[in-house]
Amino acid sequence: MKRKITIVLGLLLTLAFDAGATELKHLGSPAQQRHAQEWNRTHPMNFNLEALTGAPVLKPFSEAETTGYVAISSTDAWELAAIRSAIAKNLPPATVLIIFVSDSSEVRALKKLYSPYLKDDQLKFLVVPTTGSSDTIWARDSLPFPVYLQTPAKAPVAMGLVDSLYPQDFEPDSAFAKAFSYPMVSTNQYFRGGNLLFDTEGNCFSENVNETQRLSDPEGYLKKYFGCTTVTLLEQEGGIGDIDERIKFLTGKDVLTDNATYAGILKNKGYTVHMMPTTGKDGETYMNTLLVNGTMFVPQMGIKRDADAIKAYQDLGFKAVGVMTKQLADRGDGNIHCVTMNYPPGAFQASARGGDFVDFSRATR
Repeated sequence: MKRKITIVLGLLLTLAFDAGATELKHLGSPAQQRHAQEWNRTHPMNFNLEALTGAPVLKPFSEAETTGYVAISSTDAWELAAIRSAIAKNLPPATVLIIFVSDSSEVRALKKLYSPYLKDDQLKFLVVPTTGSSDTIWARDSLPFPVYLQTPAKAPVAMGLVDSLYPQDFEPDSAFAKAFSYPMVSTNQYFRGGNLLFDTEGNCFSENVNETQRLSDPEGYLKKYFGCTTVTLLEQEGGIGDIDERIKFLTGKDVLTDNATYAGILKNKGYTVHMMPTTGKDGETYMNTLLVNGTMFVPQMGIKRDADAIKAYQDLGFKAVGVMTKQLADRGDGNIHCVTMNYPPGAFQASARGGDFVDFSRATR
C-alpha cells in the first residue's frame, strides 16, 4: 500500500511539473496560440509611429550594431540564472544589464549576486508588474522592439519602440518606454520579435507561420511598423517557427545559418553565407545566440559538437561564451536569443517601484 501511494504521489508531482512547464513553453498554450492567430485574422492593424511622432520609421535596430543594454527576466526558470550569470561575467564595457523584476523586493538579492562582476552603472533593474499567469521568460517576444526614426540631416539619432501584442499575459512595454523615454506605439497585432531578423540595411526575414501567417498583410506590417526595406517570408525549416532558430545576421552582407535551404536563398540574395554546426536535434540549435558588441553567448547541449560551435564563432572573430541551456531548449522550446533583448545606447531611468522612476542608487535602500 505504501509503495502504491508513493507511486501515485510521484506521478502527481510529475504531472504538476509538466503542466507548469507547458505554460512556460515558448509559444504558450494551444489556447493562447489560437487566440493570437484568430485575433490577427479578424482585427485591423493600428496606426504607426509616424502618426505618433511625425517621423517615419527608418529601420529596425540590429544586435549587430552597438548594443547599449541587454534585458533579461529575473525568473529562474530553466537555465535563465546561468544565462544572467554568463552575461554579467562577460558583459563588454559600456554595456548595461537590465534585469526586469515583478517586485522591488527582488532587487537587493539580485544586486548582491551580480554586482561583483559589474560596475555600478552596468547593472539596472526595472519593476514590471505581473499577474499569476504572466510568462516573463521570453524577452525577445514580449519586450518592445527598438527602431530608428527618420530625422533631418545632421540631427541626433532618434529611436522609437514598437509594441506588438503578446499572448502570454505579460505587458512590459509601457515600463520600458518610460525607462528609455522613447515614443512607442502598439500595432494591435500579435507578433513575436524572435520571428524577425534583418541585416543592418533593414532587409527583413521572417518565417511565414504562427502569428505572422495570420497577419492580413505580413509584408506591409513589417515595413510599416519596423521600417523594413524589403521583406522575405520563408517557409518554416524545423523548430517552432521563429527565424532566430536558423539565421544570424552580422554586419555588411555576412550571415550565419545551419540550414542548407536558407543558405541557398541567402546566397541568391547576395549574402556571404557562413555555415554553422548543428546539434543533430531539431529543437537544439547553436544559432539562437545573443550578440553583444563582439561577444557571442552560445547555447551548449552537453555534447561533443558544442566545442565545434564555440570554435566556429571564434573563427569568425567573436569572443564565444558557452552557456549550458539544454533544458531551455528541450523543455521550453527556446534559447538564449529568445530570453534576451538588445537595446541601443541611450539614457535609462531605472525603477524600483514600477511607474515611479528613481535613481538606481536609491532602488535598494
